[in-house]
Amino acid sequence: MENYTINILRGLPGEQYTETYSIPSTCEKVLDALQWIHENEDNSLVFKFDCGLNNCGLCGVSVNGAGKMACVTDLTDNMSIGPLPSLPLVKDLVIDRSCLLALEKDLELFVVPAENSDNLPGAQEQVSESYFDFAKCNECLVCASLCPVGSNESKIFGPFVWVRLAQLHLDTRDSRDRQAQAAALGINGCGGCGKCRCAAGIDFGQALKILKEVNHETG
Repeated sequence: MENYTINILRGLPGEQYTETYSIPSTCEKVLDALQWIHENEDNSLVFKFDCGLNNCGLCGVSVNGAGKMACVTDLTDNMSIGPLPSLPLVKDLVIDRSCLLALEKDLELFVVPAENSDNLPGAQEQVSESYFDFAKCNECLVCASLCPVGSNESKIFGPFVWVRLAQLHLDTRDSRDRQAQAAALGINGCGGCGKCRCAAGIDFGQALKILKEVNHETG
């Protein structure tokens, strides 16, 4: 049986090292390989996943320098696998996602109904196609790890924040001015370099276009 060789960047912050494993070719996806290692060779390997169906957003890793979802990424020989870069590391392939929860709370990245409104957030009457595209975000943070502007040192997680704000701008139930919020957060500093990629295929350019529309008047 043919084996694949993969190199995994492991360890704690500031104490990382590369470990090489030989994986049977029966493993089809990167997540399969990680599970095989944990079950058969080294149960100290730390990684995270839930659904295995590209829905939960928890298995994002760096594969040959590109952010990928481990559950849907084909396994090939001589792969280099590591944690998502530019994000706070816990251990091995696991990043600290608590910063995401704090960010969502601080920026109110959820539907905020108008004050004194009797209407609780429910179904929208009219929903644009772009809204559904932005709603595909599963908070995997692959895009944030690739953004050359946003980082764990900043409150702005790059395209992740812009996509969420664009979705809320299109949400008729939301009362906040998300375009003004994006401008205040520095969206004009994003030049649309294209270095970030969405694992779910979301069009970041469309999010930027929607949020920057009012800036033509405000400068």
